[in-house]
Amino acid sequence: MNLHEFFHINTFNYPEQLLNAKGELFESHPRGKVFYQDGQAFKGSIEEQLYYSDRAYNKNPFKKTILQNLLQKAYVVMDSKESLHGSVPSAGGLFPLEIYVAALNIEGIDRGIYHFDKIEQVLTPISYIEKWTTDIYFPEINKFTEDSPVILFMTCNFENIVKKYGARGYRYALIEAGHIGQNVRSYCARLNLASCPIGAFYDDTVNSLLNLQPGDFTVYAYSIGEKR
Repeated sequence: MNLHEFFHINTFNYPEQLLNAKGELFESHPRGKVFYQDGQAFKGSIEEQLYYSDRAYNKNPFKKTILQNLLQKAYVVMDSKESLHGSVPSAGGLFPLEIYVAALNIEGIDRGIYHFDKIEQVLTPISYIEKWTTDIYFPEINKFTEDSPVILFMTCNFENIVKKYGARGYRYALIEAGHIGQNVRSYCARLNLASCPIGAFYDDTVNSLLNLQPGDFTVYAYSIGEKR
C-alpha cells in the first residue's frame, strides 16, 4: 500500500470516531490585531466576502438548467490538442478529480447517481435510487442533507498524480478539490442558492454508492438547493 493510500484509508470516518471528536470552536488571538500602512484599509465590504453555510432547503425540484450551469462552472476541462486547460488550477494539468451527482429532486432527471464527464460535459447514470437513507452515508450532524435536492461528490484516483509528484501529489489533489468547492460556492452565492461543503461522510458506504473502482476515493462533498 502506498503512503497516500495508507493515510487516506486511516482517516475514513466511522460513527464511533465522530461521536468522540468534539473539537473546539475557533477563538481569535487576543493580540491578533492587524494594522494597515498609512491607515489604508482594504476597499470594499468585508461582508461581501464572507461565506455562510446554508443547510435549509425548500421542497421545490431543483432546476436542471441550473445544475448544468453549476457543473460547467465547477469543473470543466478543455482539450486544446497540446494540453488540457480547466476551470481550476491543476498540478501538471492532470485533472485527477471526478464529480458524481446524487440527483434527489431535480426536474427532468430521474432520481439516482450520475457521473459528470468534465470534458464532454454530460451526465451518465450510474444507478437509480428508490429510497434515499441519509444516515447510511452521513453522520447525524449532516442529517440536513436528506432535504437537499442535489449533492455533489468529488472523487480522486491518486495513482497518476502520485506517479508524477510522489506522495506530495496527494496534497495537490486535495487542493484541487478545494478549488472546485470554491467554484461551487461562488456560483451558488451568485444565484442566492443554499449550499454547504461537507467533509464528514462515511467513506465506505459513499464509495459503494458511487460504484467507485479500487483506487478511487471520495474526498469532498457539497450539498446544494434552493433556500427555504
